[in-house]
Amino acid sequence: MGMGAAIALPAGVIQPVVDMSGLLGFTLIDLITIAIPLAAVFLVVGLVCKYLLNKPDIWFYVTLLAPLLILQVYLLIPTSSQLEATVSVLPRFLLLAACLYFMVRSHKPFSAE
Repeated sequence: MGMGAAIALPAGVIQPVVDMSGLLGFTLIDLITIAIPLAAVFLVVGLVCKYLLNKPDIWFYVTLLAPLLILQVYLLIPTSSQLEATVSVLPRFLLLAACLYFMVRSHKPFSAE
């Protein structure tokens, strides 16, 4: 099962965006079909690990994301159009960075000052 099979997106929904800009359409498709399910899985695995382990720190979550990030950067290297590939994958990285921030931020103790 491929990572791109996470969510089916009808062509009629995305066609107006693709007509306006192909790169924007491809980036939006990547965000909806891959980035959102990937972030959801990361949050679920992170929350399960957070409750199984007493106090995971930022390095635990970075280690959890490291294989995926290394694979994504490795797949970007041989592309012919580096800018288009980077722009299309950038929302995926930003969403995962936001999830990482949420996981680390939600684990800090509250101080009433």
